[in-house]
Amino acid sequence: MKARKTIKAKIISPTVRKLRVLELEYGNWQKYLRGDKTVKLHSATKQQADRLLKRLRRVLKDKEYPLIIRRDCFRVDVQETKLTKYWAKVPTHKGGVFVPIIPHEPLEGLETREAKLLKKDGNGTFI
Repeated sequence: MKARKTIKAKIISPTVRKLRVLELEYGNWQKYLRGDKTVKLHSATKQQADRLLKRLRRVLKDKEYPLIIRRDCFRVDVQETKLTKYWAKVPTHKGGVFVPIIPHEPLEGLETREAKLLKKDGNGTFI
């Protein structure tokens, strides 16, 4: 039996372009959950939104929901760089972006089941 464990990581120093892409995908996720089916989202992200909507009784207008990323669309690469050792690929409707992350503990040997992108304090920081 595999252990279930939540690993937290923070996206650090994203470029302006990458931050803009993440903001757009995250904002479109929120709009989609509130009923705007015309927004552009990664197809697997739309599927995750539809699954979430089936589980929720109602979507709260003032609540921001974490963007849920399917395991087959999310990956973490290990690369020794000056900035960080870990880089995560976040899928977007235009393909995806690699962002530098710093996890709270090592990720080697762990299998990702799903990822959630959260916007912390509404200030452009993603975790």
